[in-house]
Amino acid sequence: MRFPRRAAAAPAAALALATAFASAGCTAHAPCRTEASAVVTSSERLATPQGRAAAEHHSIEVHPDFTLAFVELDDQGRFWDRAQLVAMERMLEAEAARTDQGGVIVGVFAHGWMHDASVCDSNVACYRTFLRQVAQDVESIRRVSGGSVTSRRVVGIYVGWRGRSGDIPGARALTFWARKRVAHSSSLTFGPGAKRKSQ
Repeated sequence: MRFPRRAAAAPAAALALATAFASAGCTAHAPCRTEASAVVTSSERLATPQGRAAAEHHSIEVHPDFTLAFVELDDQGRFWDRAQLVAMERMLEAEAARTDQGGVIVGVFAHGWMHDASVCDSNVACYRTFLRQVAQDVESIRRVSGGSVTSRRVVGIYVGWRGRSGDIPGARALTFWARKRVAHSSSLTFGPGAKRKSQ
C-alpha cells in the first residue's frame, strides 16, 4: 500500500495552492507616488479618470485651498525616495517665504492598516477633506478678524507605507500582524523622537 505517499502529497499541494493564491493577491512592494514633483489639481479634477491619472504619481498635490505632500516609507521604515522629502521641504520653504500670507499651517497624518498613498485611497480622500475644512476655517477666522489675522497656507503631509499588502477580500484580516510589525518600523522614522534613517 502507498497511501502514506498520497497523504504527504496533499499538504504539499495545498501549500503550493495557498502560496499561489496569496501571491496573486499581494500588492506591489513599491511606492505609489513615483514622481517627486508637484501637480495642480482639485477635488473636481480628481473626480474624473483623467484627473486621477494626471495626479496619481506626483508626490505633491497643489489644490486651490491647500497643498498635500506625500512621503513614503518602505517595509523597513526607510524613505522610498528621498526626492519626495526634498520636494516637500522645498515646497514648505517656498510657502513660508511668500509675502502675501502670514505663514504656513502644517499637519502630518500617517495612515493605518489596509491603506496606502494611492490617489483613491479612502484615507487620502478623507485627509484632503480635512485639509479643505481647515483652510476654510482659517479663511473664516481671517474675515471675521477684520484683517488682524493674516491668511495662511494649509499644508498636509501624508506619511505613506504599505499598510495594505493584499487585495483578496476576506483574506485581508490575515495581514494584520505582518503590517503591525511594518507600522512599528515606520514609526521609528516619523514617530515621536524619531531619528531619520538613511537609504
